[in-house]
Amino acid sequence: MNENGLHPDKAYLIALQTPDISDAQQADSLDELTELAGSIGYAYVGRLVQHREQIHPGSVFGSGKLAEISEQVRRLGADVVIFDGNLSPAQGQNLEKATGVMVLDRTQLILSIFSRNAQTREARMQVELAQLGYMLPRVVGLWAHLDRERGGIAGSKGAGEKQIDIDRTLIRNRIARLR
Repeated sequence: MNENGLHPDKAYLIALQTPDISDAQQADSLDELTELAGSIGYAYVGRLVQHREQIHPGSVFGSGKLAEISEQVRRLGADVVIFDGNLSPAQGQNLEKATGVMVLDRTQLILSIFSRNAQTREARMQVELAQLGYMLPRVVGLWAHLDRERGGIAGSKGAGEKQIDIDRTLIRNRIARLR
């Protein structure tokens, strides 16, 4: 049980190993990621490493490996997928679509740990500033459910786009106040 008295979320760890990363380096990195995930309350249920020449720009992994990851997530009952590295906003969204669960990258996980452990007002503000800076380019797609089919004047924005603009403005304003 975690600190809230609830069972911890189950985390499935994934990584992409390119030729410039040795097997030992990859194993060490995933071991560290497992410890980081455990420190914030995630229970490790499995992991997968794909060996690939380069990262797929849209989703990190190819379609076959995405299907395998998705199947493992379902089979193991994972609540979250944690990627051992950094994801672009589009890669994170595509992985979430493929797996049906929340996807975190290493940076998000570390920021969550800092947030949980920040004690002083200054530390909390610094962590919030880092989280907002990280989140700003990732706001896209959060309000897509508000969009309708477009009609009428060309160039008009849907409701989701308007909300994204509002959210970005709010985040930028908060960043300015924190600075």
